[in-house]
Amino acid sequence: RVPSTAELIVSSLTTLLELDIDYVSTEAAICMKDLVRKYPDQFQRASGAVERCMRIVAEPEGKCAILWILGEYGLLIEDAPYLLEPMIDGFCEEPSGAVRLEMLTAAVKLFFCRPPEMQDMLGRALEKAIESTAHPDVRDRALMYYRLLEHSPEEARRVICAPKEVVEEFQEEMDQEQLDRIFEEFNTLSIVYKQPASRYAVSKAATFIMQKMAPPPLTGQEEEFGGGDLGYGGASNGLAVSSSPMEPAPLLDEVSAPPPTSSSDLLGGADLLGEGFDSPAPGPAPVAQSSPASDLLGMDDLLGGEPAMPSAPAAAQPFSLAHGAAMDGAGFEARWSQLPTQPQQQRQARPVAVTIGAVEEACRQKGIYVIASGAIPQSQALKFFFYARQASGPPPPMPGETWFLVELVLAPGSSATSTVKADNAHPDAVARFQSALWESLYAYV
Repeated sequence: RVPSTAELIVSSLTTLLELDIDYVSTEAAICMKDLVRKYPDQFQRASGAVERCMRIVAEPEGKCAILWILGEYGLLIEDAPYLLEPMIDGFCEEPSGAVRLEMLTAAVKLFFCRPPEMQDMLGRALEKAIESTAHPDVRDRALMYYRLLEHSPEEARRVICAPKEVVEEFQEEMDQEQLDRIFEEFNTLSIVYKQPASRYAVSKAATFIMQKMAPPPLTGQEEEFGGGDLGYGGASNGLAVSSSPMEPAPLLDEVSAPPPTSSSDLLGGADLLGEGFDSPAPGPAPVAQSSPASDLLGMDDLLGGEPAMPSAPAAAQPFSLAHGAAMDGAGFEARWSQLPTQPQQQRQARPVAVTIGAVEEACRQKGIYVIASGAIPQSQALKFFFYARQASGPPPPMPGETWFLVELVLAPGSSATSTVKADNAHPDAVARFQSALWESLYAYV
């Protein structure tokens, strides 16, 4: 709640992490995880205590917190893969399903950061989770990761390591009474707006009450057979039932759908269990040959059989940025002050040497041009303002050009935060532009 005290609190938590007391280190690890989610630039001060803490913490919640830190900040922890390896070797002996789930996620995230060290370990973890685990959630998570990696490592990285929005507040900081009211309306927009429905929804027809229409009385024959469409299939027997008493049913010769020829398909589709009684069984589908790159982790075919190639998705409209786009400083400032801000995105920054010129050139190759840049005083962070113009992709809502404006704060070894504003842009175009921005910064995040 008081950002200026973050550094002091991290130092205190680091001291607690180094104590040889199980329950103290466990609670300190949980608090540290929440703290670095909100203040990621403070993690470097606590990275040295993680190795010692892993040997002490035994409670499942503490283990999950340490594993989350390993997965998120694996670039900053020098021995992160080797800290995770003993836990992977004892994967099947771990009694907590939550710890095994977090272990899988940490292994996959570390694989994307440090593939040479993690390739064999990740293969062993997935193999144990799929073949030797009875826990359904753990097995399903491992299958999902395995199939994502088999389909496309880049797509898997985009899904699993998606940029995280900056944490502004935790739910525990909200007023308890308001929090209880919101959770009473859990399956509504109240969760998104963080407000009870009475504060954002106004109904002008509050006195209108919907009543369910009573069904018509059953005839003697319908009562004998249990009524309705249970014995005859409703409208599929040649009679159309109107959904409203004011709407007459069509005549028999106006019904366009012919009656079914078999009672085995009452729902109008193929046999749901694959046991067609009256129709011949279809021939076996041809099995597509797997590509040589499909065995990414050296596990052969973990699922028992050659994987079938997925059907080709519909071709998405290609997205590209215009090279040579130009915008002056006054135009940038005018747009920046008027346009709404998209949700901030944040990624972990690699601990590598970064120069302003190198970042500008990496973005320029993608069609993203700098309007201003410089170093933030009294810190190692760099700040950039970029702009770009869409050349092709999702059409804009209004006629005219589509522009993207970006504020990027890059702190090497800590985090990279982007703030995007879009002018006359389709939501899909905004998402694709953000992906293009992070791709151009791949060497630094």
